[in-house]
Formats: sequence, structure tokens, C-alpha cells
Amino acid sequence: MALWRRFLIIPGLAVGVGAFIVLTRDEAPPVTQRAPEPLAVRAVDVTPTAVAGRAEGFGRVRATRRFEGVSEVEGRVTALADTLTEGAFITAGTVYARIDQRDYEIAKARAAAALESARASLAEIAAREDAARANLVLEERVEALAAADLERKRSLVERGTNAQITVDQSERDLVNQTRRVQELKNELALYAVQRVSAEASIASSTVDLEEAERNLESTVLRVPFDARVVSETLEVGEYVRPGDSLVELDDVAAADITVEVQPAALRAMFSVGAGDATAAPIAFTDPDAFDAFIARVGLTATVHLGFSGADVTWPGRPLRTDGSIDETTGTVGVIVRVDDPYGAVDGRGGPPLTVGAFVRVVFETRAVAGRITVPREAVRRAADGAAFVYVALPDDTLGRRAVTLSAPVNGAIIVEAGLEAGDRVVLSRPQPPILGMPLTPIIDRVAVAAQ
Repeated sequence: MALWRRFLIIPGLAVGVGAFIVLTRDEAPPVTQRAPEPLAVRAVDVTPTAVAGRAEGFGRVRATRRFEGVSEVEGRVTALADTLTEGAFITAGTVYARIDQRDYEIAKARAAAALESARASLAEIAAREDAARANLVLEERVEALAAADLERKRSLVERGTNAQITVDQSERDLVNQTRRVQELKNELALYAVQRVSAEASIASSTVDLEEAERNLESTVLRVPFDARVVSETLEVGEYVRPGDSLVELDDVAAADITVEVQPAALRAMFSVGAGDATAAPIAFTDPDAFDAFIARVGLTATVHLGFSGADVTWPGRPLRTDGSIDETTGTVGVIVRVDDPYGAVDGRGGPPLTVGAFVRVVFETRAVAGRITVPREAVRRAADGAAFVYVALPDDTLGRRAVTLSAPVNGAIIVEAGLEAGDRVVLSRPQPPILGMPLTPIIDRVAVAAQ
């Protein structure tokens, strides 16, 4: 083999050695870094708004007033009103029943006659007394003349010009006249006693007449207010006695509902309406304190009744609490009044709010402006129980804010501190939640509408 052919292997060795050096050296090839993809999250923007406190409860409708007609006299029922049937409406002043009046008319006439007789007796006594006084004046003048005549005759006897017998006769005449005067005075004293007795008879007869008139009036039974007949047990010809129950009527001018509400819901509602989360606890069993809170927060009530798939409403007026807390449910009874429960509903001619209906009542306070709320789902809890929310920072990265919460309201929670207008709160829960991670906030229109 020629010598030059031996050198042909050198280029191949050089290439192999070069490749080995390149492959085994420590310096790694450059790697291109890719930026993380932003995470799409649901969010809402913080916007201060007017917020009203809200709570709801349930209760049954009852009549504001119930009248139980009870007989005050006895007798047979002679007439009944045509509208006196269970469930019917009857207007105030309607005569719903009459009881036989004949016995009471006789009693009234007898009492009136007795009263006139007593008055006549008193008038007779007064006339006789006046006559006796006039006679007394005359008899006293005669007595004075008799006394003067006696003195004159005694003088004549002393002068010897008259007999003693004439003096004796004059003394007898004076004694007799004095007796007549005394009799008239005694008669006048008796007239005073007789006058007192006659006046007492007049007073007694007057009472008897008033009682007879009242009994006569009680035979005509009238409806005291516009009402609905709950029950009636009367029949024409039936004999009734004092104390017998005749009818039961419910007032239709207004209805009351004792609404059972949880105290926690009431406290939350009042704290929102008062605009002060640190307000003193409400004494629900103190009607005066509750009335003061009603006026302070402008509390209103709306009564809801489900009817044929529709929700029919009436405006109500919160009046007071019933002054107690239910031992079983722990609820507070709030009394709400609805005016004209049997009238047309908003002019639509809806169903009446009948006694016994089970209703839902929604309470609402006056709205307080400038409150910040966030949906409940946005609130998180740290290991120590502290509340916080995730926010999208201005550079669309994930941040975290500690918040101070107040009362829940309308599916949201009021934030007292930690957020400001314009902050963007994240509703979704990033997995994993890495502070500073890029985000793509998507405004949740449903959550915004709920706020």
C-alpha cells in the first residue's frame, strides 16, 4: 500500500474527535422561557351604593277586632237580617236581629208612670209646705195679738176695772194659739222629710226608667263596625236568654299578622338601616325601644300571599313586637297591620287577605347611601378565621385584601373596611391562588345586578 493512503484516516479522526468534544462539553444549549398564560376569573367592580336592611318571616292573618254578640235580655227572636250568614259581609249599624219588645215596652211604661207619680208626690208636698208656711205666718200674728190682749187685760185687772175671769180666758186663748203655731212648725218639719223621700222615689224611678229603656234598646241588635260574619246560631222564633252567644263578627277594616322573625335577622336588618354595625343590641321584648327603632330606620313591611302561582302583595305597617320570644323556635313576634285586607289588590281585583291565611312578610329599612357590598362567594377565611377577598390589581395580577365585614344583605355582605370604590374583587377561586399571578378579569353581570 502506498504511503499516502495511510494519511487518509486523519480527517475522519479529526471530525470524530470534534464531535465528541461538542457533545460532551458542560455548557447546555440555550432554552427559550415562555410567559405563563393569564387565568380567566369572574370579577365585580366595587361601587358604593344605597343599601337597605332586609329580613323576612312568616305568620297567619287574624282580625284586628272580633266582636262576639251576646244577648243582654231574654225573649224570642222576631227578625234576622238577610245578610246574617256565615262568610257574608255586613255593614256597621245594620240591625242583625230583633228580640220581642212587648214586655220591655210595658216595663218602660210602668217605670215612666212611677216616675211621674213620684214627681207629682214631690209637687204635692211642695204645695202643702208652701200653704203651711203661709198659715204659720198668719197663726203667728194671731198668737202675737192674743199675747197683747192678755197683757192688756192683766193691766185692767190690776187697776180694778176688769174681772179676773177675763184674764183666764185670754190665757186659754193664747195657749191654744201657741199650740196651733207649734203644730204648723211640726208639720213643716215633716214636709222636709217627705220631700227627701219623694226625691229618692224620683231617683229610683228614673233609674228604673233608664234600665227599661236600655233593655228595650237591647232588643234591637246592631253591627258595631263593617264586618264579616264568622258564625251565627240564631233562628227566628228562638228564645234567647242573657249571656247567650248570638254571632261572631270580624272587623274588615284592617287585619293583623304576628310575624315570626329570627332575632339575628332583625339585628342585621336594623344595623344596616341604622348605618352602624356597632349599634347597641335591640331589646326586642321592650315595645317602646322597638317602636323607637322602627321610627329611626323607617321600617316598612310587604305581605306576600301565594295565589294560583302568583305572588300577591299588600303594604303593611309594623306596629310593635308581641313582647316575647318563642321558647321553641327562638323567634320574635312582630305585629304588622294591613289596612283594607278585603279590598282590591292594586286595583287588580285580586284575592282578599282572609283571616287564617299563611303569609310571608318582608321587612325593609330606609336605604343608607355609600355602602360597599360584595357577593358572599367573594369572601374567604384565613386559617385564623380572618376574612379577606382576592382582588385584581391595576396590572391585572392577583392580590389579597383583609376586610372587615358587617351585616349580610340581599345575598351580599357589607364591607366596613378594606375595600374602596374602583377595586375589582375576584369571585372565582384561583387554583392555586398565587399572589402576583396574571389574570384576565371577566365582569360577572349577574353578580353586578345582584349588588
